Amino acid sequence: MENRIFIFTWQDDERKGKTLVAEVHKWASQLHDEFWVFNGVKGGWRKDKAFFKAVQSAKAEDLILSDSILKDLRRDTVAFFKCQSLYESLAVPWKRGILLLGPPGNGKTGSIKILAKTCAEIGIPTLYVQTAKTRAGPEYGLTAIFQKARSEAPCMLVLEDIETLATDETRTKLLNQLDGIESNDGVLVVATANDVSKLDAAILQRPSRFDTKYTFDLPNQNLRKEFFSHWLKNKIGFAQIRVNEEDF
Repeated sequence: MENRIFIFTWQDDERKGKTLVAEVHKWASQLHDEFWVFNGVKGGWRKDKAFFKAVQSAKAEDLILSDSILKDLRRDTVAFFKCQSLYESLAVPWKRGILLLGPPGNGKTGSIKILAKTCAEIGIPTLYVQTAKTRAGPEYGLTAIFQKARSEAPCMLVLEDIETLATDETRTKLLNQLDGIESNDGVLVVATANDVSKLDAAILQRPSRFDTKYTFDLPNQNLRKEFFSHWLKNKIGFAQIRVNEEDF
């Protein structure tokens, strides 16, 4: 069914009607405890409160990761947005790509939520892509995705499961968008990949597209113990637990 919007104006002063329309449009284009989420199957960009709530409730201490991976990720993200003048002084485009690699369930999406929360704290919006597929085709979706990112820059653009975006049909389009045929100044692209073997070498091996890579490996024995202890304490409510080495 076609959606219709009716605007009523004051006959004696048309400016009031135009002002109302302008204010409604302005309000609709702004975020109100929301994030921009792209799902081409559902119509493209939309404001999502559920993702915003999930990000706000994310806690760094709930992520069991090796060494200082989350700390380094947050540092790299904040540093990028604070270093515009440095990029300009070096005469290089103010854009960057970060790639998170590793099998599902090892903290990639959880880390992205923490990064989105960190960006929100410094006034940087996050744009999250669920799928680039659209009724007009995935290439149209990729164009819409990067156009929005450029219009919202500086911003963080999240591409989950990038290996599913770089198909034979869309590879060239994706690479061109990452390379910045149009200016990508102020756009930090954070992409995830579950299966490195399915990732195109043009994405994995060219630094100008993804400058930094983080690997989220399967947890070692110490991390498994830490995760199990954390889960027992926070999910079940055990205040004190004892974990045996042989259990891991």
